[in-house]
Amino acid sequence: MVLDDLSDDELAELTALAEQHDVELMREGDRGEPVTIAILVGSALAIGAVMHEFERRKGGQVIDLRPDAPKPAYRDKDLQYGLVMIRSADGVVRVEVHEPKGMLGQVLDAINGIVGTLTGQEPDGLLQQLQNAVGDRATVTRDPRDQP
Repeated sequence: MVLDDLSDDELAELTALAEQHDVELMREGDRGEPVTIAILVGSALAIGAVMHEFERRKGGQVIDLRPDAPKPAYRDKDLQYGLVMIRSADGVVRVEVHEPKGMLGQVLDAINGIVGTLTGQEPDGLLQQLQNAVGDRATVTRDPRDQP
């Protein structure tokens, strides 16, 4: 498995996880340049365990639809793995993935497929459109802190 655009912290974390699971981590890069590509070599089961733990440690996903958003999408270690927070001008919607180990990627792909149509939606329309996209793989609710 090949991973790219890794920060120094992510590379250190991935190296430690690989060692714990008897997976070889090979680094690619030119001399003098920061290493941004890592290749994991090992059994499929071991690599899967390393990748799941690596993803879990990144935390939840934030998608920020506000016009003044500093970043449109990022991972947040303060959020539980399997939780997607979608920020809009009208509040925050929570997408809680039922089985994050197997479904988080599919749910994020479904959301990414409609993200362009979500900007400017009223809260009820946003909730309905997201629930239709993710189906029974996740529950979509308005963040309780945004309730009147």
